[in-house]
Amino acid sequence: MRRRGMTARRGPLRLPCLLSAAACAALVLSGCGTHPSGPQPGAARTPAASPAASPRQRAVADAAQIMASFPRPPGAVRTGLIASLTGSGARPITPDLASVTRWWRVPGRPQAVLAWIGAHLPAGFTSAGTGAGAGLWTDTFALPAVPGVLTQRELVVLATPYRGQTAIRVDAQVVWLPARPAAERVPPRATVLTVTPVFGLYPDPRIERLDRAFTGHRPGQGGQDRGGRQRPDQVP
Repeated sequence: MRRRGMTARRGPLRLPCLLSAAACAALVLSGCGTHPSGPQPGAARTPAASPAASPRQRAVADAAQIMASFPRPPGAVRTGLIASLTGSGARPITPDLASVTRWWRVPGRPQAVLAWIGAHLPAGFTSAGTGAGAGLWTDTFALPAVPGVLTQRELVVLATPYRGQTAIRVDAQVVWLPARPAAERVPPRATVLTVTPVFGLYPDPRIERLDRAFTGHRPGQGGQDRGGRQRPDQVP
């Protein structure tokens, strides 16, 4: 999701939990200081975790490696959380997300800083979208997916003017594909898939909230959805 008021251009639509609070805090608050510019050793091209690791473990390791490969612009100073950059420029809406977030203060204007970063990323990254609005600029860069394991691997850089310089928020975001038993997967030889929506039965409260947001009703309540259509569970 992007900040309200921003216009964006993104590439082809991709498929959209979180790290523990302690792990995030350790990554975000691990100290401040000046870091060398240019790409860092160990460019993020393929996940570092063993193939025997779970999809979540591989996503966590990959997010850390992507962040380690981020090229620090000349004069960049690591900071803690910056109040004007509390939200990501683009964040997948899924619980199966591993992310690492860091902030820097950088000399120069936001557009020039983003241009420098884009020109110094390690091999493998491609532009996946840009956004601008309300004094904020966003560039998103993507790495190829890992089939059957990691569906989305992105580096999102959000920039804004800050005390005569530029503040940037950098998010390494990796979405993994949850491991599921064979009974819950579509067979590779299947040619037809029939989907039957069922309203009103929700073992997962997150699905219930999604239905309420779409229909405007609690499960089991009568009425129509917001498009004027009769709810399937209310049709005689």
